[in-house]
Amino acid sequence: MMNHHGKKKVWGTALIGIVAAGCASVLEPVDASLGVEIVSGPQALTSATSATFEMVCENEGACELECALDGARFQSCESTVTYEALDVGPHIFEAQAVDTSGRVSEVVAWEWTIEETGDTSPTLQISGPDTMAEGVATAELTFEFSESVAVFGIEDIDVSPEVHTLSDFESVDDTTFTATLHRSGNEAGTILISVGGDASQGGGLGAGASHTIELLGEVDITEPCEVPDHVEMSSSPAVTRFGESTGAIEFTMPPLPTVLSHPFTTTDNPEMGGQVNMVGTSQTGFHRRKMWISECPGGEALSTRCSASGIEITIRWRQEEARVSCTLETDKTYYFNVSYGGSTDCDDAEGCPAIIQHLGGWD
Repeated sequence: MMNHHGKKKVWGTALIGIVAAGCASVLEPVDASLGVEIVSGPQALTSATSATFEMVCENEGACELECALDGARFQSCESTVTYEALDVGPHIFEAQAVDTSGRVSEVVAWEWTIEETGDTSPTLQISGPDTMAEGVATAELTFEFSESVAVFGIEDIDVSPEVHTLSDFESVDDTTFTATLHRSGNEAGTILISVGGDASQGGGLGAGASHTIELLGEVDITEPCEVPDHVEMSSSPAVTRFGESTGAIEFTMPPLPTVLSHPFTTTDNPEMGGQVNMVGTSQTGFHRRKMWISECPGGEALSTRCSASGIEITIRWRQEEARVSCTLETDKTYYFNVSYGGSTDCDDAEGCPAIIQHLGGWD
């Protein structure tokens, strides 16, 4: 009789024929003291096309196991046996034990059925706005599966670029989920929302989906800087060491109209700041000089506080709004420029000495 695991015992008398050296021995009867138990196997109804069985021999002495599938001939087998690529439909696995004397146990069996499965993979649709206007910071997203899903959470959703984030993830029911998208900044661009396959409650793997949102916003229309003919992109430490703390640097200032210029990039720390002082040597102390910070080489100063001219001049700067300093944005490239003032006092075509010192900065 079948039990609830699909196992059954087959009662009766079995004889084993042993042929050796051309003569046959007497078949041994079933030994009631010898047994085998199938401790695990497939469920009675399954879609899996493979099956694994584990067995235990019940005997005081040593014994071997023999197995058969779907009425085939018994063959020697191990305590764990696996069958692959099985057909859809009913199957029966049988096992018996054989001791060292050739006696066999009762046959035990395990019956199960492999059912044919259809395509139950859920599909996913992601709904949300196609565009986000300039200044719009949030958007509502809906994730709707064609059938119930076993596990789906905010961690299964990818947002690219990663600076944009999700919050307020909620389950409306077992097929529909919502979340709020948070836009970072107000720049123009795109956001890609994507989800990979997710397991349905029936075990299927659903296809992924994606949704693209176009961001309308600020567009950087800054044209690339050109270097005018009178501007020299200099390697002098007088201009290359902007943002560092230095001692007094003596350098050669070329006569007008030449401007020495070099780029620098601010950091992401808004509390950073510094100061630049410039004077002449004892021979050029009466010369008028100029220094300023601009967005392009030798370009117009950012503001009046970002420029200084005279005999002894100073510029104070900070990476945040300051009442008495030149204000610089964080993570942005500027140019530091120096030249003679409105009229040159240098008669040497090669230039005349000047002294500059950078204080504070990023050190």
